[in-house]
Amino acid sequence: MVTNHKAADLPANRLLGLLRPSDYARLRPHLRLVPLEYPQALYDAGKTIGFVYFIETGVGSRVNTMANGQAVEVGTIGNEGVVGLDASLKIGYRGLSLMAPVTGTTA
Repeated sequence: MVTNHKAADLPANRLLGLLRPSDYARLRPHLRLVPLEYPQALYDAGKTIGFVYFIETGVGSRVNTMANGQAVEVGTIGNEGVVGLDASLKIGYRGLSLMAPVTGTTA
């Protein structure tokens, strides 16, 4: 669920923190704090990704679901990264889904 609060003046996400202050100021009005609750799905395999998530606290897990229905975690993303860049390409994240295995927030 997206809150009405704007992202903080100082980004908790390390990737956003690397931006020049002027670049972050241009991006900031478009960011919203999103609480992550376990086990929240941020996007599902093969579906169009609607948002990009900059993890601030907590962790995102990339999960691959195999043909037999079993799932395996293939990667984790923390406050050093971003998930959902495929959204800019308007394609689904083929074969992988992303979930929040730990409570946290994103911008």
